[in-house]
Amino acid sequence: MIASLSGCGMFANRVVFVDAKSDVIRLGEDVKGHVFYQNEKGEWIKSGNRVRIPAGWYAGHLDK
Repeated sequence: MIASLSGCGMFANRVVFVDAKSDVIRLGEDVKGHVFYQNEKGEWIKSGNRVRIPAGWYAGHLDK
């Protein structure tokens, strides 16, 4: 019985990310990865290194 209870508890806080352009999320933990930034001409450039984005920052889709 304990095994079945712990199995159900593991998925109680499960989140499925759906690529919806109106959704905004807030990071729960630090995230590491490449980011894109805009140069002076407005072009998006991928970072050459991975960066740490701190917990609590927001991420989402912005319309043009």
